[in-house]
Amino acid sequence: MAETVTGLKEYIEQPGHPINAAIARLGLSCLLKMMLVDNHMHADLHPGNIMVRERRWGLPPNIVLLDTGMTVELSSDDRYSLLDMLTGISD
Repeated sequence: MAETVTGLKEYIEQPGHPINAAIARLGLSCLLKMMLVDNHMHADLHPGNIMVRERRWGLPPNIVLLDTGMTVELSSDDRYSLLDMLTGISD
């Protein structure tokens, strides 16, 4: 299989697609790293701005974020509030 790049929306519309779980884990990891480590937030993140690159040889997919011209930096208070919220949800 050659590498292909497909819009996230196509996977959302196909429940049970074999790589949906990997896409979900990767997307969550990407979002948390973006907010908590890199201190940036994509200000227009929706399925149309997320592409999935399926790779060969059984390698996990990649997420490609488009239209990154609108980003915001989180304040320290916002980051700590976000961590508090995520901690509360996970308990």
